[in-house]
Amino acid sequence: MNKNYALLWLASLFTFSFINAQSCPETLGNQSTNDLIHFKIDPGSCSEYPSFITVEGSTFDKMSCNGTNLKYELSSGSPLTYAETFSASIGTSTCDYLDGVLRQETLSVEQYSDALYSLKVFPNPLTEADVINLQFNKNITASINMYDLTGKVVLSDELVNRTAKQINVSSLNNGIYMLQIVAENSSTTRKIVVMK
Repeated sequence: MNKNYALLWLASLFTFSFINAQSCPETLGNQSTNDLIHFKIDPGSCSEYPSFITVEGSTFDKMSCNGTNLKYELSSGSPLTYAETFSASIGTSTCDYLDGVLRQETLSVEQYSDALYSLKVFPNPLTEADVINLQFNKNITASINMYDLTGKVVLSDELVNRTAKQINVSSLNNGIYMLQIVAENSSTTRKIVVMK
């Protein structure tokens, strides 16, 4: 009998959590700035959204909601670094936006490993241009370091929610370098040859 009560309690808790789970708006509106977040929402869903949200450690208060427009204005903290690419805590949900569109997936460690394994580096060897292109099969966030053969870091950069990155290597002398990409708990290293 006690098992039945425990199952009933768990089922009601799950149902309550599911009903109260906040959905993420699909897209940002064209009025978004570093101080104002403008979401496009479904008609009649204004009451579903909280009075404030947290983005990058800053608080944004609900400014207005009418029809399909939901706006939050910065009330404390720093303005957004990027007006269309950020992660927001909206109610009980965490919503990741890339170029104004809700990202539908969060990569697991295995998916990061797969994305790093898919890395294409071109041109290599670099004989004429000053730019090396990196391309992945998924959007990832990673740190990029290039080392000379003594192990000294000669170049550092970041990749933020992108599938591609161009790295300017005009400051490097001719030689062999090791390019290391680190994302989550995964990394990959490639040999780069500069022969300009």
